[in-house]
Amino acid sequence: RLLFAPLIFTLLSPIAASAESVWLVLLAARAMDKIEMRDLDQCHEMGKKFISAPGGFKGYQCLEGK
Repeated sequence: RLLFAPLIFTLLSPIAASAESVWLVLLAARAMDKIEMRDLDQCHEMGKKFISAPGGFKGYQCLEGK
């Protein structure tokens, strides 16, 4: 019973609940890759760099989630 107390506290913590993550999703012809980013600005900056560099990435999408 005591082992679950820290887990429950972490899940109910307001800091954990408000934490957002930003993901750069890179699209290639037959593949997809994702990289966690600091914020949306960094995501768009890195997405533009990836699609302009040689390597097969055709597009990108920035996604926010919890």
